[in-house]
Amino acid sequence: MGSAAALNNPKCHHDDPNYGVYGRFNSTTIGGGPVCVKPWTASDNNGGATAQGVTKDAITIVAVVPNEQEINKVPGTSPTKRDGSGPGTYQDAIHDLLLPYMKYYETWGRNIDMKFLVSTGDDEAAQRADAISVETMKPFAAMDFSPTGLDVLDTELAKAKIITYGYSTNTTKALAQAPYRWGDADTQAAAVNASQVIGKQLAGKKAAYAGSDLKGQNRKFGTIFIKDAIDLNSFKSSLQKFGVKLADAETYTASGSTLGEPTTSEDQAPTIVTKMKAAGVTTVVLFTDVAMTKAVMDDATKQEWFPEWFMTGTVFADIGLLARQYPSEQYSHAFGMSILSPWETPDPTPPPPAQSLSDETDPLNWYWGKGAGTSGSSAPTILGWLMTGLQAAGPDLTPKNFQQGMFALPAADGAAQGFTTSTMTGYGKTPGLPYDEYNELGVDFAPWFWDANTSGPSSGTGTEGKGVAWFLDGAKRYTAKTVPSKPFPWFDKTNAVYKFDTRQPPIPVYVGACTGCPSQGGSGTVGTPDPSGFVAVASDSST
Repeated sequence: MGSAAALNNPKCHHDDPNYGVYGRFNSTTIGGGPVCVKPWTASDNNGGATAQGVTKDAITIVAVVPNEQEINKVPGTSPTKRDGSGPGTYQDAIHDLLLPYMKYYETWGRNIDMKFLVSTGDDEAAQRADAISVETMKPFAAMDFSPTGLDVLDTELAKAKIITYGYSTNTTKALAQAPYRWGDADTQAAAVNASQVIGKQLAGKKAAYAGSDLKGQNRKFGTIFIKDAIDLNSFKSSLQKFGVKLADAETYTASGSTLGEPTTSEDQAPTIVTKMKAAGVTTVVLFTDVAMTKAVMDDATKQEWFPEWFMTGTVFADIGLLARQYPSEQYSHAFGMSILSPWETPDPTPPPPAQSLSDETDPLNWYWGKGAGTSGSSAPTILGWLMTGLQAAGPDLTPKNFQQGMFALPAADGAAQGFTTSTMTGYGKTPGLPYDEYNELGVDFAPWFWDANTSGPSSGTGTEGKGVAWFLDGAKRYTAKTVPSKPFPWFDKTNAVYKFDTRQPPIPVYVGACTGCPSQGGSGTVGTPDPSGFVAVASDSST
């Protein structure tokens, strides 16, 4: 990456600042693919068996997919058949997306031998048994698709030196098991960002957005956080630089998934709220999941306590669709930082046979044809991480080179490039954090506030309903290093947006039809041919 050979690759686009300093390959859009690498042909030597699960011809990957009970715990996570015939399977969704990805990611002449394991349960015994099952397959990497967060499974696989991606991963866990533990959202980055916003924007001022019982008092901050999700001492130290001392800090144990554990949260919330109220807290900084966020707000109402709720975007607990279940008398005092952005209305559909840009550039439409195959909400994120890492590692595929390749990628999107409808991604030191980054999201943020009375699309999902997040200053995004001292105009709709009615720049350019693909009459059938796994054939990158 970044070499003359990579930049001179005939497939590389580097004539536009949006492509970054290393240039970009095509995906379904021109320059919309991965960072450029050197050309590769079938006759080149990739080093053969460079690591466990790697041979000259194939890379073994295991996808741990959730069972029906785990899917039901997190509504909206079930894959769907795109022909409208009902729910689909994770196995089919992974198959149907990986094949188009193989067209524009470089795997250095190796096929991907994808194996499936259906989770036998999210209790500790089941996770340990599943970890042993995965280990016996001797994969190079494992992808944990369970939305409930299988922390024991992911920990055991990383301990076995299998590169593992899972939703239970946070910064503490990733650093403790580096370079084998990777994940989705960085909660520690939220703490780093929050300390800057609190220190520069809120400290030393009145609690202007609290309820009548606290409004106008000098702000006193408290925090509630998932155990190990943030480094509390580091957070305190950062706040102290602004003269801020936490009046109270409460922690609880959770899996790390977005929804959390309602029963446990409801049991602990009354004690947490009692302590916060007794400590005189006016502003609660939440590093919490949905279950705990709802539980403490419900109990705050019972105790007639209406503080400011400073949301940090932790584990996506601020997704509008989920936030609508929070008590409005409390959540109307919510504001803060979000990993998300305003909902961007998909392009209008022109008369047939033309397609909208959104439809044209959808990898599933491009490869399989419109309405064919199965889509899964988590498949693009996790498969995108895998394919990016395999390409960035180069032909000598090892866990160390996987890490080094990811760390060499420049930060992109969001605040890194001034984009308002994407979140910044970056690994290693590229996000500018005081530690190595192993999580994909959470590095940058957009300031926002909640409006319980406006109806519109949910941030993150687009689901219509009452209650929306308004993003300040046209949804401009920030990092810890770019937080201004000038106060954000919280709860001022003047320049705020909750949706974009038209596509925001940069506007992609469709790459054209997928030559030889099923959408163009080529061979291929949607859905995995075998529920135990399939082989995705490497693309000839010389064409």
